[in-house]
Amino acid sequence: MKLSICMMVKDEEKNLRRCLNSVKPLIEEGIAELIIVDTGSCDNTVDIIKEYTDKVYFHLWNNNFSSMRNISISYARGEWIFILDADEEVENVEELRKALLNEKINDSNTLILEVKNIDTLKDKDNIAYSPSTRIFKNDGQFKYMGAVHNQPIYKEPTYNTNVSLVHYGYILGDKELMDKKFLRTKTILENELKKDSNNVYYLFQLGVSYDMHGDFREGLEEFKKAYNILKTMSNREIYDRVYVYGAYARCYYANDKYNEVINICKQGIKYRADYIDLYFMMAMAEKHQGELEEAKKHFLKYFELINNFHKLKISKDLNIILYNINIESKDNAYYNLSEIYISERNYQRAYEFIILIKDKIKKNSLMPMVLVRLNGISKLKKYYNEIKEDEELTNYFLSNLDVEINKLAEEEQYKIYSELAALESEYGLYCKIKILKDEEKVLKTREFLNTFNFRNKPVFYSEIFRIMFNDSKSLLDYFKKINLNDLKEIVKYLLDNYDESKRIFKELLLKCNIKSYDISGNKAYIGISYVILINEYEENKTIYNIDYEIFKRYIDSGINYVSQLYNMEKVRIIYKEISSSEERFFMLMYLIKEHSLKSDIRSVVRYIKEALNCNKELIKYIGKYKDEILRDIS
Repeated sequence: MKLSICMMVKDEEKNLRRCLNSVKPLIEEGIAELIIVDTGSCDNTVDIIKEYTDKVYFHLWNNNFSSMRNISISYARGEWIFILDADEEVENVEELRKALLNEKINDSNTLILEVKNIDTLKDKDNIAYSPSTRIFKNDGQFKYMGAVHNQPIYKEPTYNTNVSLVHYGYILGDKELMDKKFLRTKTILENELKKDSNNVYYLFQLGVSYDMHGDFREGLEEFKKAYNILKTMSNREIYDRVYVYGAYARCYYANDKYNEVINICKQGIKYRADYIDLYFMMAMAEKHQGELEEAKKHFLKYFELINNFHKLKISKDLNIILYNINIESKDNAYYNLSEIYISERNYQRAYEFIILIKDKIKKNSLMPMVLVRLNGISKLKKYYNEIKEDEELTNYFLSNLDVEINKLAEEEQYKIYSELAALESEYGLYCKIKILKDEEKVLKTREFLNTFNFRNKPVFYSEIFRIMFNDSKSLLDYFKKINLNDLKEIVKYLLDNYDESKRIFKELLLKCNIKSYDISGNKAYIGISYVILINEYEENKTIYNIDYEIFKRYIDSGINYVSQLYNMEKVRIIYKEISSSEERFFMLMYLIKEHSLKSDIRSVVRYIKEALNCNKELIKYIGKYKDEILRDIS
């Protein structure tokens, strides 16, 4: 037997299949045996184990990790011992097979694997990496020591494999399991610290346990204790325990204590010049503090170390987990360094780092600005064509691009729109409209509006309606085709950005004559008037007669609208079940009108109170309407 996979478990039914399936090929091929010590499971763990092996042994938990590890090892008969936890899986079992069949390992006593620690299944780019001694020659002497965070007493020489383990133990989704593990580990660590209160490693691990459990203040206290003890030690001792600086700095960074982060990182780097995480955190903290030159210097140093990672001693240091060599950290560094170069107007240098960003949203937020400043139209078109199949990404990109183009002088805007008009897309047609004049512009706008669906599109496209401002009938016809919520966004955008919009919309609202049965026309009236009414009151803090007239027409259109959607004979029964608060409001206004005709003041007052809760944005208008209704009844 080449390999003995040794595990100890308790209540791991949620993890176990994933773990065991990852090594199942080796077991089925007869390369490996699976040995599992159960320490008192109460769930289906044992039943699951028996699907994979008959070598399951029962030993009660004795509060000592190493002791339990050594029990599992005692059953091993293979040439090599592989220590695996239930919350892990072998990511590339083929590499493990290759390593075991490689004759080079015969000259080694210990094999080193890479462990990828992830804390969420949703974001596998946020990974902490560490090398770990996991496979050991079964010489009859190998064992573990230490009550918690057990340490293998391994022999040199070691051999670095390409085998990767994924560790899911930091995932916080299963609170009950996390609480169990936390209490178990905390108790053991506190007992050990009673025997040796100045043990830096145990203080550090207690801090990590608190931190992972969400008890950040307690975690910080333990890191602080470890840090203060560390300062009394020799340089060699500090070098071996420099991971304390990383944990202490991370804890301060999470609490936005950037001066402390910078100070700790600078100290740690004195002892460990290749500690990548410290450069990352220091640069990020300096950026937050506005120390841009220092931040730039340390970001560049961070990238220098990243690019030479496998040549660094720290890449093979078994004591250090690196949290900032993953894709997410690199993206954050690229992004922040790009922002620094943008602040210096060094757009070319910024672009060189932006293109390295993997996160498409981050990349999109900076790419338009830089390419517009560089006049990189060909790059803009190329990038647009790369992302255009992703609607959400394209919309985000175009929204940012529109903002950047509008910052330019008109002549520059014309030049860019002329180039982008060649794109064979809706956006290309939009750009073409921007550069056309007079009748041709109107014709292309009509063509655009007849086919364009504003649903889930960037709001800047709303500008196209300005071209129809001189034709209120056509404007209303186009608005009729648009979803109510989208229409409100369009009207708000036009009001916020173009002064003439208010006058145009008010004239349209006062002049148009919409039939009671015209559902799309009443919907359009609701959308325009709602935004106009809110805008007017926010600006003037008073209700003018013209606005009050629009409000009353808003109510009439709303009642007409819901009357086409629902059976109003049952309105008293159904209105409370309507999910749309605005539609519910119109139903209540229908009831208010109905009961005011009967002079039923009590019912009118009750329904008005409910209506106020449905449409609080128009509360002042509703209040005036209430006074008018009650006055008429009296």
